[in-house]
Amino acid sequence: MNEVPATPTPSSNSPVCIGSTINLSTPAVAGATYAWTGPNGFSSADQNPTIPSATVAMAGTYSVTATVGGCASPASTTSVTESDPRDAPAGSGGAVL
Repeated sequence: MNEVPATPTPSSNSPVCIGSTINLSTPAVAGATYAWTGPNGFSSADQNPTIPSATVAMAGTYSVTATVGGCASPASTTSVTESDPRDAPAGSGGAVL
């Protein structure tokens, strides 16, 4: 009988400027496969997926599970917020808010 893997600890590079790449990540679990889901119909089996050309529709909560030997971990989440550099205050150089 296989044990349920530990709950992943996902993270992101949030906040992300519109048009930039969203980077999602979670520490490796030996022998695991991953299942990410998120806004705008996002899904990925990568451990550390990237999403190019971020849009406002991609902001929100992303969830990941790790599966080892047919046993899935509890899901864990990370949030991604997006910022439009055109909304940055004058003189900020387009910094993320």
